[in-house]
Amino acid sequence: MERKVLVIERDEDILRLCKNTLEERGFEVKGITDPREGKEIIKREEFQVVIIDHSLDGRLFEDLKKEKSDLTAILTVGDEPISVAIEAINKGFSGLLKKPFSKEELLSVVEDCFNKASILEENIKLKTLIPLYELIERFIRAETEDQILKELLNAIREYVGAERISIMLYEEGEGVLKIKESVGLEKEIIEKTRLKPGERIAGWVFKNKKPVILNNRKAEYSELEPFLKKKEILSAISVPMISVPVYAKEKVIGVLNVSKIKEGRPFTKSDLEMVFVICKQAAMAIENLRSMNEKAEKLKIKAILEQYMAPEIAEFLISSRGDLSELGEIRDVVILFADIKDFTPLVQEIPIQKTRLFMNEFFGVLADTVFQFKGTINKFVGDAGLVIFGFPNPMEDTERKAVSCAIKIRESFFELKERWQKEEEAFKKIGIGIGISKGKVFIGNVGSKKRFDFTVIGPDVNLAQRLAADAGAGEILVSRSIKDCLKGFTIKEKGVYQLKGIKDPVSVYEVI
Repeated sequence: MERKVLVIERDEDILRLCKNTLEERGFEVKGITDPREGKEIIKREEFQVVIIDHSLDGRLFEDLKKEKSDLTAILTVGDEPISVAIEAINKGFSGLLKKPFSKEELLSVVEDCFNKASILEENIKLKTLIPLYELIERFIRAETEDQILKELLNAIREYVGAERISIMLYEEGEGVLKIKESVGLEKEIIEKTRLKPGERIAGWVFKNKKPVILNNRKAEYSELEPFLKKKEILSAISVPMISVPVYAKEKVIGVLNVSKIKEGRPFTKSDLEMVFVICKQAAMAIENLRSMNEKAEKLKIKAILEQYMAPEIAEFLISSRGDLSELGEIRDVVILFADIKDFTPLVQEIPIQKTRLFMNEFFGVLADTVFQFKGTINKFVGDAGLVIFGFPNPMEDTERKAVSCAIKIRESFFELKERWQKEEEAFKKIGIGIGISKGKVFIGNVGSKKRFDFTVIGPDVNLAQRLAADAGAGEILVSRSIKDCLKGFTIKEKGVYQLKGIKDPVSVYEVI
């Protein structure tokens, strides 16, 4: 079969990418930007596949099909909604490419289309038995995996008329293939069947990503013949369910098995290829559904987590794999602790509701300032806030960012205090003290499996907290580890402090 591709694309960079990539792989490629020229070329030359820019399509594909009815087409799209994909499938497009796409994605979709073109050349009974594109649309519209599997089972049953069909999906947690939908199998077999990759025929098909046809107990791959024990089986097909979405790499999610027991026509190569195509579409629909559900679940969980922790930490937790209660690592970070001075007596003098409103506003100002300097709020503790710089993403010049952030927090606090003391004179008594230190700390979950807290632990966390506690109203106290990294700030040596809870005396400095 010739391997000729026509590319009709407005974007010359994408046109060049398509032409160079496909020619390197041995395809004969003609690239144009004018759709009108494409109609004339199709009349004169034979192409198996055409790649069309969505912005140029309109009725272009329908017009090209009038000249070549078995033309296989790929649509390149931008950020169009899913309805565009459905419409493209309904029109007869065999593949989609989401811009910008890689060479690997281009080659994968084009190779897939040539496979489909080859199937069409072998006169597969597409129109007579299965309206494939309507089936794909039903796959896309399905809201659950069960719906997709039932549609797949019914379509295969109608097409091949087999007595036994089983759809097996791979369970990543257990590392086995399980039967999810079937016809003609006993309940006990369905419940007990567990196959590892490489085990028996279905496991071999899953592991090797190759469809197989077994007629009269003969296999095209010799390593499969020892598994052909059931004499009653006349003919069988086993096909990997391979997802080849535009947005991800090829992935095998399961295996479909079909077998004939009674006398009749054995399965043909065309039967095998047709089942393979249908399974690919079902696999893509399942993977896309899983991806959408996973994203929706992550957004839901993230929204809940962000009610209790910084967005960065929420994202870090969601992106982490494995047991969250064991999550944690040692990192070199800068710790900032901001503490409202003389706040406890203030609570005795003003209404609780006003205290709450003030603290909400203070923590809002604190959060806005911290995010401005790329810091991460670990937690609010009473009337204080614990901030980390350098986690979850490492950053340069963390000490300078932390000190600049502290100065901005101090300015914002006194602006806030000045407004509130006009309502309640008691607010004149409060101030803010800030302590900053740096060093290696453990960042992660601490507690039991039923109740844990994402926090930071280490000597420098305690040091920053004690510096904030010993700071006077409006003071920013830093450790030597911070002072030695600062340039451009006015630093005053405060002396050597014996801080509560800190074993050794500590040299303390104030940022003026």
